[in-house]
Amino acid sequence: MTDRAQTDASKPLSRNRVMAGSSLAVAVVVGALLIARLAGVIPAPQEMSALGAIVTCVLGAASVVGFSAWYFARTDEHDLHANLWAMAWSWIASGVGTSCWVVLHAAGLAPVPDAVAILLGSSVVALATWVWLRFR
Repeated sequence: MTDRAQTDASKPLSRNRVMAGSSLAVAVVVGALLIARLAGVIPAPQEMSALGAIVTCVLGAASVVGFSAWYFARTDEHDLHANLWAMAWSWIASGVGTSCWVVLHAAGLAPVPDAVAILLGSSVVALATWVWLRFR
């Protein structure tokens, strides 16, 4: 019995557990950065220097592309399917949400469209879609 317990503890984590842990860590970091930005700890883009804005854009784009390539190359087919549908519905939600918000603003029924609010809304749609498809 002792030998079995030792071998179970010495086994490497499964690929799904590593992916879930990595994804959770990335989500926590992104969420913390977003909360820090909304709380005013991170300066607004209007308060950044030109170099800071360029570096932020390049690093942000590179990290999104790099993480996506790394994640999709190492995930199973079911999770890949859930992620692709989640991204599709997120794009649809952001397109419809932005279009409606711009039209409502033009009619004087809504405030100026806010990119962060649209991003958060489409992220919620993506998360809900992924959770529904992954755990149904």
